[in-house]
Amino acid sequence: MIEYLVTSSVLITALICLRAVFRNKISRRLQYALWGLALLRLLLPFPLMKSPLSVMNAARTAPLQAREEKAVPNVPAPEALPSGAGSTQIVPGDESVPGGVQKQGGKSGSGDSAAEYLKRIWFAGSAAGIFWVVSTNLRFYARLRKTRMGYEAPEAGLPVYVSPAIDSPCLFGLPRPAIYLTPRAAQSGETMRMVLEHELCHYRHGDHLWSLMRGLCLAAHWWNPLVWAAAILSRLDAEMACDEAVIRRIGEGGRLEYGRALVDMIAVKKAPSGLMCAATTMVSGKRGIKSRLDMIIKKPKTFVPALVAVIIAAALCVGCTFTSAKTDAGVKSKRLSPEEALDKLISGISFSDSQVSFTIPEDYENPKDWNIHIAGRALSGEFSQSLHFYEDVNDAKAWERGKTYAVALSKDYVELSISAALPSQSGGTIEKSASLLPSISYNIRKLGAAGSVLLPSPEGAKLCEDIIADFMVKSAAWPAADVDALDECYLIEQKYSNGKNIDYYAYKLEGLAYLQHGVGGQRSRLNDELYERFKAYADSRLAGGSAQERFAREYVDKVIESFKSYGVIIKDSKITSLKKAARFENLTAYPIELWLLEYRMLPEDISKVIFAGGMTQENGAITEYGSMGQPLLIISYPNGNPTYLGNTWTGSVNEEGGMENGLRLWLENRKLIKPETYQGDHYNVSFKLSDGREAILILSQPVRKGSGGIWCVERWYDSYGNMYLVTPDLKGEAYKYYLELQAECDSGHRPGLLDPRQAALEYITGTMGQHATFDSIKVSEKYSGLDADVVVWSLLNEICSSPAASSNPGDYIKAHKSSYEALVSGGETTLRYICSEFLKGGQTGLNGHIMRSVMLDILGGEAPDLGTASTGQEWFERWKDWALKNRGELEKNNAKSALLFKVMKSA
Repeated sequence: MIEYLVTSSVLITALICLRAVFRNKISRRLQYALWGLALLRLLLPFPLMKSPLSVMNAARTAPLQAREEKAVPNVPAPEALPSGAGSTQIVPGDESVPGGVQKQGGKSGSGDSAAEYLKRIWFAGSAAGIFWVVSTNLRFYARLRKTRMGYEAPEAGLPVYVSPAIDSPCLFGLPRPAIYLTPRAAQSGETMRMVLEHELCHYRHGDHLWSLMRGLCLAAHWWNPLVWAAAILSRLDAEMACDEAVIRRIGEGGRLEYGRALVDMIAVKKAPSGLMCAATTMVSGKRGIKSRLDMIIKKPKTFVPALVAVIIAAALCVGCTFTSAKTDAGVKSKRLSPEEALDKLISGISFSDSQVSFTIPEDYENPKDWNIHIAGRALSGEFSQSLHFYEDVNDAKAWERGKTYAVALSKDYVELSISAALPSQSGGTIEKSASLLPSISYNIRKLGAAGSVLLPSPEGAKLCEDIIADFMVKSAAWPAADVDALDECYLIEQKYSNGKNIDYYAYKLEGLAYLQHGVGGQRSRLNDELYERFKAYADSRLAGGSAQERFAREYVDKVIESFKSYGVIIKDSKITSLKKAARFENLTAYPIELWLLEYRMLPEDISKVIFAGGMTQENGAITEYGSMGQPLLIISYPNGNPTYLGNTWTGSVNEEGGMENGLRLWLENRKLIKPETYQGDHYNVSFKLSDGREAILILSQPVRKGSGGIWCVERWYDSYGNMYLVTPDLKGEAYKYYLELQAECDSGHRPGLLDPRQAALEYITGTMGQHATFDSIKVSEKYSGLDADVVVWSLLNEICSSPAASSNPGDYIKAHKSSYEALVSGGETTLRYICSEFLKGGQTGLNGHIMRSVMLDILGGEAPDLGTASTGQEWFERWKDWALKNRGELEKNNAKSALLFKVMKSA
């Protein structure tokens, strides 16, 4: 099963990479056909043959390979520790000891049960997925059958129907496939011809069958994000392959006509059915629109070298993923020397959330040579007990080659180690040991010095270890001191990556050094010289570290903790560079700085590190400099005091103008600043994009307010409600750039910047590259303060965009439930905008119906029963007349309704 999962995932990853590299250089039909390899591999749960090319050959060399066919003996942690003093030995098989462990003869408890539990989850999810596939297709068919009407199209060769229940034309049906048209598609003869050709092409490609297979693969592999990615990309490639085939059939002369038909159909923003439905469609979602239109307009050509490279790469993928690991019969595997066997056992130790495991190397010839001891110590109140595991296996020399053994971990463990020995080739004994607990880290804090926490260097960590060890070996103990009342006291936080944390307090009392276990625990004498060395180290680090350095250490500490959660132990770390990258004086009422951080972390075993999210390695050390760039610490200075806000990454931004843009978005998204670049008066400028969608610019005055001040575009919104900040391409702050523009304008140059309409037109045609004229753009009335209206406007446009075939406003609301809920949650902000629009008049279409519905939901119990109205505008006029008649009562008791009078006053 593991082989099946690994090979299919590797194949999908390879196909995604091939698609990204060659998608503009090969035929779209070949690109689509490559997904057939992934489908075949997912439906074929066994390898075709053994091969030296198989990716599973690499898996055979892994230090700790999953072996489903072998039991993993598991020694559970003690459930309860004895409360008495002294040291108690826990021996496997001794049932008289609380929490005693099972003998080694039976199967594992936790390993097998976990695997079985995961299988049950998998099968339950697959069953739910299959039910989803079946129910989705049955519901879709029932809806089509109930609403469809026959349409005469003999040239199609397939039954053709018209149905108002779908958002886009589609091909559906397995035993008897049929083409379904929307009423809109059936109205235009030329559009209908293109639609029929598109769906017939899907039929010739067998895409209705592939859609069903895609759904079944998703049901079986519901947990695998790579399979979902393959399903999404293959569906888009199916549409592009169909587009290419249609143009080939209708000829180059029909390319633009087909493109226009496609644009007309993809006004709907989502497909009529999800990935689980066996229906094809002309809709590929708004994310796929641009790539499909680019292909149609630009006529991409196939490059022969790229075609050859793809074929060769696909053949290699088949050889690597449709096969299993090669075993060389008759050839003995290399036998490990004692040194190599010990290294392999120790390096193969694996940690999970609840257990630690190790595997006896199968390549060492005589398992009876192994002498392995697993021992440790667990805390119980003020006492401890010793732990011993697998002593019966060791005494009987019963270690088995290739078998994995596991010990369940407990938060009460403070020590747990393994010691393994083998006879050397020279006649002596070779021994190696390692800790079986995730590594320990330390923080030091000086009590009374707020915020003074540091992650010690290796020197500091060694001092902490030595102080705790000195404390442990002392037999004399005294009652706890009140650490808060001491003039000088240091908290040492001992942190285990398995979640166990222990606090120690180091201090001097009456001239003598002590270490105390916890706030109320006992204290023991410390070596005075050792305490003085620790004190000098802590004071020098705490006094010399700047606030920025402390923030940087805290960031690195969190990264270390995140690695530990994945079983990666960091044994050393250091900050290699920390420098100020930018400072911004005008974003908020106080300065904000970006500090560029570089660091290195040295792992115990770099082979266990998964480099993702921008992590990379340099000379065996981990550093953060990859696809996400380097970390940037965001530090503000209210009243001159450094305050850490959080972090972002440089990404591909290298100039301060870009940093300002990204920082503003970061601050706005966390509501630390208003979504308004420049305060004062604003204008909204609406215009049409080249694809017919409406967009809106927000103009403001960055330097001087009122007459004589230049206007700039500070942000713009598309019809989907997406916001785009506008930052000039420069190497300094945007504000300084606009200061220079204002000076130019004052000297008589670029006078068009004084007119918001002219400034907007210059941006639309020059920067955005869109076609517009002076008269085609619409400029709103000037307004002051934050413009929330544009958000309401974009949400209303979103709701009114689809389903285009429906005339029922409820269908539009249902299709955009989250956008509708956002409008209602806007409360008075939304209500103010809707009232102002109704007061302008003319809201007799779909927009008026949606605004009436939103208004009724916001008003709630304040809305009177005004009967039915044919348009939203008619309803509003009735409501306004009613409100004016009851003005006194509304202003006194109905705040939402009374908002109308404020809007009327400002209109």
